[in-house]
This record gives sequence, C-alpha cells and structure tokens, in this order.
Amino acid sequence: MVMRQAERIVRQAEVDAGVRPGSSSEESAELRRPRREVAELRRTNEILKAASAFFTDTGADKFAGDLFTPRRVGPSPPARVVLAP
Repeated sequence: MVMRQAERIVRQAEVDAGVRPGSSSEESAELRRPRREVAELRRTNEILKAASAFFTDTGADKFAGDLFTPRRVGPSPPARVVLAP
C-alpha cells in the first residue's frame, strides 16, 4: 500500500516535470474547480426549485406580507375572564 502511494507520487512528479505524458497537478486542479462550482450550482438550483414548488403548492405566497410585520415579543397578555351575570 505504501509502495503504491510512493509510486503514484513519483509518477505524478514526473508528469508535472514533463518527463512523463499525462495531465499535471495544475491541470487537474483547474478542471476540478469548475466541476465543483457546477455541482454546487446544480444543488442550489434543485433547492430553489423545491422551495418554489412548495410555496406555489401551499399558497404560502399570500402570507409573504406576514414575514415583515412586526411581532410582539414577550409573554402573552393574561386571559380575560368574563363572568356571566
């Protein structure tokens, strides 16, 4: 196992130096970055689609105004007791 890792490291160093054909470490990193970004954008897009479907299906958009209305903070006021005559 350790020998395989050492061989892999030596081979990659030879590729990076131009002695052996193959993609260098820099080229591999340049390809990984955009792939990661695309994957992240796809995940974000799926989340937004699901949220959009949820809000459309539940009719929650009519309550959007409630998100910005100030709310009372603190304990509830005591209940009023009405005595029958």
